[in-house]
Amino acid sequence: MRFGLLLSFTVATLWAGPTASAPAKVAWRDWNAGLKEAGQLQRPILVDVYTQWCGWCKRMDRDVYTRSDVQEYLSS
Repeated sequence: MRFGLLLSFTVATLWAGPTASAPAKVAWRDWNAGLKEAGQLQRPILVDVYTQWCGWCKRMDRDVYTRSDVQEYLSS
């Protein structure tokens, strides 16, 4: 479960090579750990503000973060 302010950033994934399988899910981090890792890797960050009662937050989870093209972009 995500609480309050969450942070995601893209991280290079280690694998044996490109495959036809589905892209990895978005790797969410908490604020401090995410900023530290993004700074070390010099990667951009995506801040997702989420609450349990927010209909738009749930819609983002359902309609955006589940899309393979979005997952692939955020994982690259």
